[in-house]
Amino acid sequence: MDLSYLSIDAPEFECLIRKEYLFDNQYGHGEFISGRVISVCFRIGVAPTFDVIMDNGVYWTRLPITALCWKHNAEKLPLHHHVMWDCQSQFGNVRVRPAFKNIKATLLCEGETKTGEYLYTVECAHIDGNSYPDHRNVLSFVKSGHLFKVETGHFFMFPNYKILWGENHNLDFKKYKVDSKKYSVAESLKSDMK
Repeated sequence: MDLSYLSIDAPEFECLIRKEYLFDNQYGHGEFISGRVISVCFRIGVAPTFDVIMDNGVYWTRLPITALCWKHNAEKLPLHHHVMWDCQSQFGNVRVRPAFKNIKATLLCEGETKTGEYLYTVECAHIDGNSYPDHRNVLSFVKSGHLFKVETGHFFMFPNYKILWGENHNLDFKKYKVDSKKYSVAESLKSDMK
């Protein structure tokens, strides 16, 4: 995984920016300014944020996903409805997965389902998982989320376990569990030698 420090250019998309985020949430509520997202930012302990260029020429950095929408009537939702994790590092990556491009997905959102259009995938990882004193394996320090333009006018960044891709699926996927075993050839060879 090729990781960038602090921010990385991303495929651009148009959005509306909630004006209150441009005025320290003191005024501008219910007002919007048009712009486009141009990059994603990573800071430890904070949800991934976005850099935008507004149509008035202003470049603004580190807006939370809750500041962005694409419909004027998009209800303001809490952050945890939009994204499921905070960054564990200042290193991240953005890429478009060809298999997901042009596919609608069903998103499981707080007990409801919503339809979204895939934009790109955001990954955040620590460069050296061994530097964490209580690490189990490096993979436990990788977070991945797929960014969607949602039918409700929001943008959501969801992990795999909250997404059903395509149209031919059933919603009975909660039965699956993440495989926590570390698959290592060296460990396998040790087991064989016993």
